[in-house]
Amino acid sequence: MILLTGATGFLGRHLLEGLLLKYGPEKIVAYTRTPIPGVKCVCHNGYESDSFEFVAMGLGDIDTILHAGAFTPKSKTESNNQELADLNVFVTNSLLKANLPNLKRFVYVSTIDVYAQAEVIDEATPISPSNAYAGSKMRGEELVSDWAKMHGKIGQVLRLGHVYGPGEERYRKVIPETMRRLRDRQNLQVFGAGKQHRAFIYVKDASSAILAALDLERDIGPVNIAGGYRIRMIELINLMIEISGMQPEIEMVPSGEGQDMVVNTSKLQKYLLSDQKPLREGLRLEWDYMKGRGNENPD
Repeated sequence: MILLTGATGFLGRHLLEGLLLKYGPEKIVAYTRTPIPGVKCVCHNGYESDSFEFVAMGLGDIDTILHAGAFTPKSKTESNNQELADLNVFVTNSLLKANLPNLKRFVYVSTIDVYAQAEVIDEATPISPSNAYAGSKMRGEELVSDWAKMHGKIGQVLRLGHVYGPGEERYRKVIPETMRRLRDRQNLQVFGAGKQHRAFIYVKDASSAILAALDLERDIGPVNIAGGYRIRMIELINLMIEISGMQPEIEMVPSGEGQDMVVNTSKLQKYLLSDQKPLREGLRLEWDYMKGRGNENPD
């Protein structure tokens, strides 16, 4: 039996769908704030202590936890919310300490934000979280690693990069923000010359890689789950303009270029995901989704 956290989130909805297809509803439990129709759920009610008493609820057969739920900043200003970051650590620690006699595997979804800046990030890049959120994920990694070593279990860490796709509109990120402005026929802004590189992974590809980690027979160390290519920001924006068919005015705003964010995904390709959806195809799917949402406010 598999316990999934974060089942109602942007990524979590895809994980839940994949788990149900692969294992069947009788093998899946969602740890969630809101009940999900047709799914066995444990409602945590703000992470009350008794919501971790799984054996008392008749769920002692849980042998795997897929911990994808967490406070994730929707914008840069949320990145240093220490109270919510501390909650990430509390929940991870509580899950690891829960009375689950059959638990043998804990898959922890972390973030590439734990790394120091580097020209190309790989799993050997030094760890240096720059905000409270990244610090909380780093601490979660440490807790999972300590638990696995102490009990002889599998504690698999997956570091998630920039995920895009239908459903990300609540995040103040470049892809949904640009598509929202294109949809609403607003002008676009490009900061600096738009020369900095980024890499993006489609949400279903990220989900497939995470689910593949459930089949690993041993802990293979942290794995970066990110886009396996690079694109300049100005090229990304021009691609979205082309897909939309719009003709917005573009204002170039003088600014520092910022840091590149390019990730080496060779370990991901070797163990979890051999191929990824082309960026153009994924952006087309997200654009079609955004058009269908009219002028909705993401908040």
